[in-house]
Parts: sequence; C-alpha cells; structure tokens
Amino acid sequence: MPPNPESPGQFAQRPIPVLSSTPLHVRGLCHGHWQWFQFVTTGQRSVTTFARQTPLPPDTVVRTVRRATTVSETQAVVVQFDSMWVETQNRYATSDVIIVNGMGALNAMPSQWDVPATFNPTQAAAAAVPGTVFYRPGVDSLTLTLGFNTTLGDQGCASLVHPLVMVGVRCSWGSMLGFGCPFDIAATRVPRQVSDGDVITAPIEPDAMHYFAINVGSFDVLSLSLRRLERFSTYVDDLTGQARDHVDHGLLGSLIVSRNTCPTAVNVFRPPPPPPVGKGGGAAAVAVLPDVRVVPIVNSTEFANASLFCTEAPQAGRYALAVHAATLQSPVGMQYIGAGCTNGYVGPHYQPLYTSMRAGTTPPTCNPNRANNEMKPNRPFYELTVRLAPPAVCRRSTPEYV
Repeated sequence: MPPNPESPGQFAQRPIPVLSSTPLHVRGLCHGHWQWFQFVTTGQRSVTTFARQTPLPPDTVVRTVRRATTVSETQAVVVQFDSMWVETQNRYATSDVIIVNGMGALNAMPSQWDVPATFNPTQAAAAAVPGTVFYRPGVDSLTLTLGFNTTLGDQGCASLVHPLVMVGVRCSWGSMLGFGCPFDIAATRVPRQVSDGDVITAPIEPDAMHYFAINVGSFDVLSLSLRRLERFSTYVDDLTGQARDHVDHGLLGSLIVSRNTCPTAVNVFRPPPPPPVGKGGGAAAVAVLPDVRVVPIVNSTEFANASLFCTEAPQAGRYALAVHAATLQSPVGMQYIGAGCTNGYVGPHYQPLYTSMRAGTTPPTCNPNRANNEMKPNRPFYELTVRLAPPAVCRRSTPEYV
C-alpha cells in the first residue's frame, strides 16, 4: 500500500478485497507492508426433511414426502494462504498472517493497527478475547479452521464465528532488494449442520476436526461417503520425465460418526495395549465411546464410507459426523536435503517433489519458512456426501454399520 501523504507512515485507504473459495492471487506485496482481506461467513444451504403424508380417501397408502427449504446461517471458515516460490531466491515469499474473527476484535486492537511501524500483531493477539485473533508470523503457507468446538448444541459442534472475518498479510521475508511477496489467499465456508443430499468440499489442516451435526430418527438410514481429493496413482517428474507410481498425498485421518457427543482425538481413541513380553506389534487404536463408528482414512483409501441403518428409538438422536486429519499427512517416504521436514511436505504446486528445482539431480531442499527452501506442508482436501432417508422396510432390532 502507498503511504498516506496526509499522515506519514500510515497506509492510504483503499477497498479491502473480498475472499472466496477461489484463490485470489496477489502479484507482490512490498516488504513490511500489510494487505487486508475480508470474508463474509454467512452462507446458504438447502435443508432436506421428510414427513409422512396421511392419505386422503379412497387412497390408503401412507407416503413419505421429501421437502427442501433454504436457510441462511453463519458457517465455519477455513482460511488458506500460500506464498509463491521465488526461483531467483530459492525460497518462498515468507509472510506474516493474522486472522481476526469479527470487527469487534479488530476495533479492540491498537488505534493504529494498520500502521506497520506501530502495530504489533503479537501484542494484539495476546490482548484479544480467546478465539478472536490468530497470529502466525513467518509462514510459507497456512491452513486454519475457525468455528468448531467439542460441545454439541443447537448449531452443532460450533464455536462463535462472527459475520465478518478479516485476514491480514504482511510481507516479512526480509527482502530489501525489490523482491515483494507474491501469494494466493482463499477462504471456504463449511456448514456445521447437514441434511440429506449435502456435499461438502473443504481443505483441512493436520490435527483438525471438522464437525457436521445431523438429526437421525427411528428407522432412518444414514450413509456417508468421504472422497479423498488431490489423490494421484501416477505422477510424472517435470524435470526428469520419469513416471512415479503410487504417489498418494490425499488426506490421512478418520471419518467418525458419534451419537449425542462431539468426538475428539482424546475421547474417541485410546492407546493400544502393550504387546506381550517377547512379542512385537500391538493392536491399533480402538474407539471407546458408545455409539461411535470410526473409519480409518489411509493411503490406500479412495472412499471412506460409513452407514447406519435400521435404527430404533434408542439409537435415534443428534449425531456428530467428524472428519479428522492426522498429525502427519502424506506423502510419506520422500527424500529431502535438510532436517526441517518430515512426512507430508510437497513442492510449490502441492505436487510431490523428487528432485531439486534448482540443482535438478539432487533431492529438493527443505527448510520451512526460511531461506533455501523448496517445500511446504501438504494441504489435503476432502469431499463428504451425506444421505439420510427413512427406509421402506426395516425389521432389525439393533443398528448395523457397514
């Protein structure tokens, strides 16, 4: 931003771009300068309900009627920031990112929050009400979810999201040689309540949980299908032309169905028992909550499916559906130069990188958020399809999962 001549050192006012799920590309932000963005968190979704229609004589058939209405509601938000790789500097355009949940939090900041010389983001985040200001200094990429918690209420497993979320980006990689900070930025709304026919597509960060609440009645049929996106069975190295088979860097984690509670990594999984003396191995983690179904999402998974059908009154209730992203994401087993990366790092375009983009024949360098770096954390996407309908005939005494 150019300085305001009437107030030296202060930014001139200009329109604040509106974010969407389509990435907005910023060609270059000058070193030390802030650019702010805004995102409206209210979205519309279709709510599907079913009702039994009493027949009028002489008709004697009781029919189930499907109705759809449109509602407007505040939804959860996933913010996505991606600095671009600058080839001449062999690094990403590292930047500072601050996310502000609501204009109230923004107004509570220091009076000159838009002046780089006086605005201290760390102090602003520390002084803010918890859950309103999130400051991430010096990052090459960032995925951050707002709007979920672990208490199941009328709005689902939902925490407070204000109607407007502001995102600030400051170029901070230390370049004073004319190299600015090019980056992409986007934000995605994620509904916290779902009904029959909903399809949700969203990114998710490691260790995150996305929750979707749904009411399941007696004898209803609930079916979920999660498709891992950004999944490739073959990948061709741009530098060598060599085909790499079985490359997979989609989501790793779990699809969880839980009745009357919001599942968490603590209350859903317990550590496996220790192996017997002299024996190796050990069991996988198991679900410990009642009325919980956990479907693992692993590298061989294309679709993770969970169905609950033929419920009776004791099994009816408010269900929380959760997409859980594991701490370590794919791809796995990649080779890097440097000690800064583990599994789950990819190249500039979120593709597995096998050889350095500069050296050509050596493994890529990995030095996250700093100089001499070609890698950044993977950002998996998922697509969740929800189907809920009353069955035509159901005679089972207990629910069955498939």
